[in-house]
Amino acid sequence: MLKKHPLKLKPLKLAFVLLLIFSCGGTKQAAPLKTETIKSPKIIFLTYSISKEDDGKKMVELLQQKIVEGKIKTSESMENGKPGDLVCKQLNSKSEVLATTLIKDPLNKTVEFSTESMEFQTKSFSIEKTMFTLRMQLHHHANNITISTFADNKLLNKAKID
Repeated sequence: MLKKHPLKLKPLKLAFVLLLIFSCGGTKQAAPLKTETIKSPKIIFLTYSISKEDDGKKMVELLQQKIVEGKIKTSESMENGKPGDLVCKQLNSKSEVLATTLIKDPLNKTVEFSTESMEFQTKSFSIEKTMFTLRMQLHHHANNITISTFADNKLLNKAKID
């Protein structure tokens, strides 16, 4: 008949007791989580009409705006602007500029075509009236959108974001 050795059971009992103590230990109260509403990124689509008057003055009218969820990967650099280009600015309620987007001159079009000798050529021409659509990342604090000239920053249109 085998006799159990008293020392072999003690470490096993001790481990079991320690396991019970630590698993049923006191509970910590978790700090309340700060609930902050994270706004999902939005894209705004703006459709404008632009025309050039007889005196050369440009007229811009907002035709439609649509806001959808999403994120734009890249935007045009303001350093590449030329006279004739437009600038779209997003403003907050204090009229502070939140974001700017460059719009290539919508009244000057460049067309690429092939000649009879199968060579590509480009031709630029000026038009008097057209529509253009602008797509940009909407800043979550933006209240107004303005369109102005790149060269002299002359305001052409200001619209409230719906």
